[in-house]
Amino acid sequence: MCHYVCQADDVALVHNMFPGCIQTNLDIVHHHNKKWRYAHNSSKCKLIMFESAVKRNPPITLSGGVNNECRNSHTQRGGDVNGLDTVYLGDVALECVPGEKHMGVILGTDVSFIDKRIMKGKRATAAMQSLACSGSLLNPSIASRLYWTISMSTMLYGVEVWDLTNGDIKKLDLKAHVQMARNTQGLPGFVADVAVLAPLGWVSIQGYIDRRRLLFLWSILHLDVFCIYKQLCIYRLMQIRNNSSRYHSGPISDMYHACVKYELCDAVFEMLSSGTIPSRGVWKGIVSRKVMEHEHALWRLQVQMYSSLSVIHTWSLMD
Repeated sequence: MCHYVCQADDVALVHNMFPGCIQTNLDIVHHHNKKWRYAHNSSKCKLIMFESAVKRNPPITLSGGVNNECRNSHTQRGGDVNGLDTVYLGDVALECVPGEKHMGVILGTDVSFIDKRIMKGKRATAAMQSLACSGSLLNPSIASRLYWTISMSTMLYGVEVWDLTNGDIKKLDLKAHVQMARNTQGLPGFVADVAVLAPLGWVSIQGYIDRRRLLFLWSILHLDVFCIYKQLCIYRLMQIRNNSSRYHSGPISDMYHACVKYELCDAVFEMLSSGTIPSRGVWKGIVSRKVMEHEHALWRLQVQMYSSLSVIHTWSLMD
């Protein structure tokens, strides 16, 4: 006899109200599971707290509208109705973690997440380099293509929506990107970082991430006009533009700042006002050209800071 007719996978319960209601909503989920005969694997369910949200919404006393049965059951299990110490899905207490991977993308503040991703990319690169004969290197051109096709897609999967700090970008650049470029060419460690990427024609990790974000923005804007994701994206873009003096965070904010950085804001808002979205090939060409122009200008500026690269500096001035 089949007790459950379906399974729930990759479900997230997002709560932006007062903390005491978290348990009430989980009880509702559990009752819904039992009614419609599908199961959650409680051992794989995690609770993530965002500190800023807790500070904005301190625990308050629950009043009218709260299901007393849910409230009493939570209190009897030892949890604080208004607190954030323990919450349950059914009879299983959920573990509170700083960060957790959801559909391949980290949510929360897992400080080791970037290191794990770098190790993933390095393992993919090591497997790629094992194709070469013992004691030799792959042709740099072939190794470069394999790196961008395999290693980068593995290491930076979902990077469009990551919440990255400047320290994270620097770690990805120095510990992964530059180091892999150096290994691909067999260069010693004392070679300046700025001279490592140029021979291969690689952009910086920041430029690559910006490019991915801008292409992802196009993917959202290309959705149907009635799609809720597109509507939310347009709302956030207008909100950020009209309140530029305030600090904004989140994936849409990062995409907007990338548009500002590469002078693409006018093009994006022209799409929104006219309703005409260019093809992916056209937008990709525009973004790639803007990113390469910015990277080239930044590279020429960085070269001037190294006296040992005077030959390259002379070449860059003649370019």
